[in-house]
Amino acid sequence: MNRYLQKIDIRWMLLVVAITLVGVGCAQEVEDIRSRPPGINIDISGNALFLVPPGFEVTDGNVDDTPLALWLSSFEEIFTDTPGSVTFLAEEKVIETGVSQCERGDLGVVCPFTYNADISLGVTMASRVEDPRGPGGNWLTTFTPLLPNQERLNSLRADPRPTVLEQGPVVFHRLLLPVLAAVFGKDPVSAEKTGMTLFAVQQDNADGSVSALEGVTIEENSRYDYHIVYANADTGLPDTTLASTTESGFAWIVPKDDKVELRYIPLILKAADGRTTELPLIMRTNAITVFGGSFPFEVEP
Repeated sequence: MNRYLQKIDIRWMLLVVAITLVGVGCAQEVEDIRSRPPGINIDISGNALFLVPPGFEVTDGNVDDTPLALWLSSFEEIFTDTPGSVTFLAEEKVIETGVSQCERGDLGVVCPFTYNADISLGVTMASRVEDPRGPGGNWLTTFTPLLPNQERLNSLRADPRPTVLEQGPVVFHRLLLPVLAAVFGKDPVSAEKTGMTLFAVQQDNADGSVSALEGVTIEENSRYDYHIVYANADTGLPDTTLASTTESGFAWIVPKDDKVELRYIPLILKAADGRTTELPLIMRTNAITVFGGSFPFEVEP
């Protein structure tokens, strides 16, 4: 799980959150949204990664017998709006889980998907995957950032063409929920309602790439209290014995209270070498959110 999620480039998230918070206040301008000019649509394809409990079997290339609902749109729309509202314009598509195309891999199960998405709006793209069976289904609703490189997105806008994602949506099996909830002293129902975040800490490199950052501590600066537990390097699950990020660079952030509301959480990240950076986190309710932040590259004097 860790090796896959480390591919997520989250450097754009600080800018996205700032723009998102402004955009939320404009969501009431329904007529302006509905009368916007035609978008730029392209086919986006890739693999969704299904994170499953140990011993999970793939039968004849099928991971489930029910297709999962998929929405792919701008980060702002996916993270701050909800399917069914008048301002949510992304079309519902599906990830076919029972068409003999899914494969078991080292990190979980991967299933292919294709989505014709409007890429005309937003700083970047994100996905929402949902089990239509709700709590009676097998999968937790998950929000994942996609197409994080803004230069690539601008290139696709200038020259619309089909594109393949190196990293697609991440989906968590519902059997993992009790395991996660127990670590934070919560019951599974409460943990799902308030939401949970898998937060990636990364370092910008001189060549433009990013890498996971070890030895980072995370503090929250919010009116509410949160559990912050660093992820085990091998399993990606929260490990209460850890005092900072491992080489995986991951941490789990979960509300201590039971309030069900969209959360904006200012975070303070402190690296082992003394550097600090402040980053925001948007956490969705009734879901697992994949998010993160990075330390900027600094030229040595």
